[in-house]
Amino acid sequence: MENNTNNQNNTTPNNNDIIKRIEALENNYNNLNNEISMLEKNRLEVNESLKSFDKNLEKINSNMESIMSKLENPPLQTTNASANFSKGKTSISIEMHNPFRKLAVGILSGIYTVVDKTIETTSTMRENLEDIAAEAQYNNKKRRMNSAEQS
Repeated sequence: MENNTNNQNNTTPNNNDIIKRIEALENNYNNLNNEISMLEKNRLEVNESLKSFDKNLEKINSNMESIMSKLENPPLQTTNASANFSKGKTSISIEMHNPFRKLAVGILSGIYTVVDKTIETTSTMRENLEDIAAEAQYNNKKRRMNSAEQS
C-alpha cells in the first residue's frame, strides 16, 4: 500500500512544479501580449504609410488631370514653331516631360514606402514568431527533462 502512495506522489506534480508551470504560462502570456502590442503598432504604421501613399496618389491624379487638360487645350504658340522643331523639341513635349516625370517619381516613391513598411513588418513578425517557437521548444524540452528526472 505504501508503494501505491509513492507512485501517486511521483506522477502527481508537486506545488513547486505547478508554480513553475504557472510562472512559465504567465511569462508566455506576457510575451504574447507584447507581441500583440507590437503587431498593433506595426499595423498603425502601415495604415499611416497607406494614407501617405493615398495622398501621393491624389497629387498624381491632380497632375494627370492638369496634363490631360493641357493636352486637350494646348496653349497658343507665341514663339516660332519652326525654331522649336529644328531644335528637336516641341513645346508640348517639354511641358509633358516634367509632369510625367513627377508622376512616375510620385508613384514609385509611394510604392517603395509601402514595400519598405511591409518588409519591415513581415520581418518583425517572423522574428517574433521564431522567438516564440524557440521558447516553446525550450520549455517543452525542460518539461521532458524534469519528468524524466522524476521517473
